Amino acid sequence: AGGEIVTASLADIRSLNPVLSNDGASSTVTSQLFVSLLALDAQTGALMPRAAADWTVSEDGLTYTFNLRQDIAWSDGTPLTADDVAFTFQAITTPELNSPHLANFVNITRWQVANANTLVVELGAPDCTAIYAFNVGLIPAHIYNNDPLNILDSEENLAPTVTSGPFLFGEYQPGQQVRLVANPTYYAGQPVVNSWTMKIYPNAIPMLNDLLAGTIDYTTVDAEFVGRVESAMARGADVEINKWFVNGFTYLAFNLADPVNPQNGWLDENEDGVYNPGEPVQTQDPHPVLSDLAVRQAIALALDYDDI
Repeated sequence: AGGEIVTASLADIRSLNPVLSNDGASSTVTSQLFVSLLALDAQTGALMPRAAADWTVSEDGLTYTFNLRQDIAWSDGTPLTADDVAFTFQAITTPELNSPHLANFVNITRWQVANANTLVVELGAPDCTAIYAFNVGLIPAHIYNNDPLNILDSEENLAPTVTSGPFLFGEYQPGQQVRLVANPTYYAGQPVVNSWTMKIYPNAIPMLNDLLAGTIDYTTVDAEFVGRVESAMARGADVEINKWFVNGFTYLAFNLADPVNPQNGWLDENEDGVYNPGEPVQTQDPHPVLSDLAVRQAIALALDYDDI
């Protein structure tokens, strides 16, 4: 026991409030700080219990009943209850927060706290994907006085003081690193390491150098750098490569805007420089080459899908 784990990211965090973020860097950290109702099995991608001890689905597929574990507490000693789950859902669906998880809740019509350890969720129509909305990190209702609007501009968003995961917040140095420390009251047992740190890198080259030098313990590596890692391993570098399936996808996106006069993708009606739900698509001049459907189809046909 003891020591620290160091990982890496090519992007800085946006927020340490799981309701406000779903980018890779932020999610990597918040998953260590906040337990979710359900979680994804890293090996199979199947849903498994976390804060929920178990759950049932009605015969018509419209009602989910979650029974919570009774041995999880927030780091300040307050029990984690169904009220926290309901508050998290309320926060996600509060328009002022612009939660990136809102789209996952469009078919969830109602939720009700049956008792301290039971939450009932109702759907508008049967939807086998709806359950994936329940792997968002839960936030403590009592810290925000049960009012989602208190989340706006809260210092908790970048320096959470009350969490429930295996680690507690330590420090955040923008553009450099996020450091967490072991949670001695974590319901599944205190981590065997004293701290967990995510170092932030401007690009893959210095990150890869630190990986090969042993400065960081683990990270993901793009396919283009696998050959370099394998060459270093052949020369005796103490590095191991593991491959696994991920719950995601990679895509090739085309920017169809005219590069001579590019515009925002949306009409910024609020003039705040940020996309807000409901703002319409911005009409603009087409790209002189990529706007041609035949060109995009040719690019798609040129890809070697079997080799990928």
